[in-house]
Amino acid sequence: MFKEFRSFPLAARRLIIYYTLTSPFLVVDVIFPVYLFKLGFNVEVAGFLYTISALMSVIFTFLIGKALDKVLSVRTAMSIIEITFGMANIIYAYATSPIHIVLGSLLERIGGVFTVSYQVYERDAYPEEIREKVYVYHMALPEAAQFVTFPLIGALLGFFFTSLEAFRILFIVSSLSSMFFLMYIWKWLPETSQTVRLKEEGRFTSIPRQILPVAAAEILIVFSFGLTYGLVLDNYVYNVLSLSVFFVILIEVAISGTSILASFAADKAGKKSRFKMLYTGVILMTIYAIFTANIEYWNLNSIQTFILLFIATMVMEFGHTIWLIFHRPYLFEFIPSDKRGSILGTISSMHKIFGIAAPLIAGIMAYRISPLSPLYLQFSLLILAIILYKLSAFEFGKN
Repeated sequence: MFKEFRSFPLAARRLIIYYTLTSPFLVVDVIFPVYLFKLGFNVEVAGFLYTISALMSVIFTFLIGKALDKVLSVRTAMSIIEITFGMANIIYAYATSPIHIVLGSLLERIGGVFTVSYQVYERDAYPEEIREKVYVYHMALPEAAQFVTFPLIGALLGFFFTSLEAFRILFIVSSLSSMFFLMYIWKWLPETSQTVRLKEEGRFTSIPRQILPVAAAEILIVFSFGLTYGLVLDNYVYNVLSLSVFFVILIEVAISGTSILASFAADKAGKKSRFKMLYTGVILMTIYAIFTANIEYWNLNSIQTFILLFIATMVMEFGHTIWLIFHRPYLFEFIPSDKRGSILGTISSMHKIFGIAAPLIAGIMAYRISPLSPLYLQFSLLILAIILYKLSAFEFGKN
């Protein structure tokens, strides 16, 4: 395994190491909904705050795109992400009102405009002939880091340092880490010839007809998880089941551990089974959605319910990881190199547009209907994604 990793190009190794080092600090994203609950917001209000910040970010990024029509190096774009995320975490650390939450989230989302730079760098750093094998390490190593660090942080916050102040300290530490990763980008990540143009990334461009079904399937899948992942599940575990933040983080541990296993399982599959693996991944996610949607109606205690939720999450992530590993190379294969940034930017823009409504819809459904009702909507969207992949297979004659 180590020998194989060392055989990858330097840029690929350094980028995967960067992802691995940054991944433990993503725990702040996992606990963020719980942080909002501790600040006194319910799931409906939290969803509203997410949507307001998402809407404002679209407006701000549009204005920035109009004002800044410059070609940026990929490393510059990645640096902007680190700076804005670091600033956002500082604001979260001292948040006392909804305005602070919206402002911090706005900064995160403005930085998120540049996340397409990651995909552009990957496309350049991961050689096409071994891209799927590289993506196995791309997925497995960061997940392994989370698998080790997340339970430790969860135990500390769930059993020993349970106060609001402890959460604030974690956000400060995460903010300070951005300074180190900013240095890493410029000192250890090799430069790439690819560039990111903000104005171009913020607008739509034509997508080749042959990849439209695949792009649409990705948008639906990402949107479906925007409806259920994080806010809805955290609300159910923390507020409905009345379990500590440790159990919230355990869900993420299940995701990390299963992702590692799925990554190496996917490594055994070749390109000929790509469509079969895509179907399998989305079908597993679909099974998870309908199973979890009904779990709240069973007459079980909190621990029993959590155990079933934990197992269902593992099934979901196995499917999600397989889907992601085989979906990305397939999508990249049909993107012309001269339109790479603009097409990925269009897909990214679609994610943001759908992402505006997702938390509000999820919050209202979870608060007004039932805590896990958004998973019924996720189930429907995943069924549509399966149909779109089938259309894509028909398009290319690869049934």
